[in-house]
Amino acid sequence: MLKQKLGRKQVVEVRQVFEKESRDFTPWLNENLDLLSEKLNLEIIDSSIEEDVGEFSCDIVAKDSDSNRTIVIENQFGVTNHDHLGKIFTYAAGRSADIIIWIAERFREEHRKTLEWLNEKVDPESGPSFFGIEFKLLKVEDSPPAPDFEVVVQPNDWERSIKISGQPKSETSKSYFEFFSQLIDRYSKANPKWRKVKAMAQSWSGFGAGKSGLYFNWAFRSQNRISVELYIDTGDRNENEKIFEELQENEHAIEEQVGELSWEKLEGRRACRIAAYKDVGGSIKSLSVSDYPQIIEWAATTMQSFSRALSNYIRSL
Repeated sequence: MLKQKLGRKQVVEVRQVFEKESRDFTPWLNENLDLLSEKLNLEIIDSSIEEDVGEFSCDIVAKDSDSNRTIVIENQFGVTNHDHLGKIFTYAAGRSADIIIWIAERFREEHRKTLEWLNEKVDPESGPSFFGIEFKLLKVEDSPPAPDFEVVVQPNDWERSIKISGQPKSETSKSYFEFFSQLIDRYSKANPKWRKVKAMAQSWSGFGAGKSGLYFNWAFRSQNRISVELYIDTGDRNENEKIFEELQENEHAIEEQVGELSWEKLEGRRACRIAAYKDVGGSIKSLSVSDYPQIIEWAATTMQSFSRALSNYIRSL
């Protein structure tokens, strides 16, 4: 005999809760990406909405915390259509995306097969991965609607590749992972409103600077140095230099707040960089765990003043 009466699950029309896809659903999804992250077994970080791709706008551009791969997310109400199929290709190419997520209330069989075909034909080691996600709102009797993400298309061996990609493979990688884990924890405690990122087993870690293509990074550099930097890479060399030069017009005012900086156009490369450097006395392999606290303290406090000073000018670009 049942101890408690069971309710009956009902599907709620998405438009009863979200009137407009761009105005209502996309901002909600951006604030609740942890729900999607859990479903896909990856951590989506550093997200921003309505990012420009030429004359178009991509709903959400983000990063995969384990691999730093670029993610583009395209949403639509109703049934999938050719218009949005074209958009995901445009945004994937425009952002050099590695993970493409298409969310709709229902996938047509033709579009589901298209994503499956792409996942079969693309090299999983070097090419992009395509996901098809059906989104629904469910309720039981008088309960509030609850979001439900159902994965209808995903790459082959996705679970296995995710587990492998997130594992540090060498002693050097493990040292990077340990150092940046401690640094991120220290910075997060000092800045409670900061959207914490996940440490990775690589020589740098960073987060978005509030404008597409601009990133605040900590990085181990040559000559036994660590940097606190603004890395500028919109995908277009001319645009990068334009942003760099606009910021450099305020060089004196910025350096009054953070001290002397290195302004680097990085000749022969597409990106530009503005950086503060500290000599740490050796490579990550030669540093001991007891060396970390002093370096981390400099990196955290410098980033705080550095990002604050530059953000004032980035907002006006």
